[in-house]
Amino acid sequence: MDEKEIKVSIFYNKVKVLASGIDQNFDNDYEATDYINRELRKEESEKNTLLCRICDLDGFVRLMEIPMPYKEFVIRRKQWWLGKLIQTVFNDLTVHQREFIMTGIPPEVWNKLFNKGKKDEVRS
Repeated sequence: MDEKEIKVSIFYNKVKVLASGIDQNFDNDYEATDYINRELRKEESEKNTLLCRICDLDGFVRLMEIPMPYKEFVIRRKQWWLGKLIQTVFNDLTVHQREFIMTGIPPEVWNKLFNKGKKDEVRS
């Protein structure tokens, strides 16, 4: 299943996953991620993980593809949860991917927040 066909949202404090006529609600983004990769993307998740996270800054649910098999992602995520540093556990991922795993904040939200790429206005 193509990830473009998968839509996620927040509805009454539940993560809602919509895909090809399927409408499921989950208590948190980790349960939604598990469902997406085990049920909706079985073949694709052998190569890449589609991570579902609630953004800590704006509360929107977002998806990001992480370049590792889902089973490996789950093992590494558990190591991180048990106290290892994320930059050690996910040393092959980018800073943006690790930030998304931790906080659900994608690069475009950081850029918008800090106006990255725009010139600072100088007031006279």
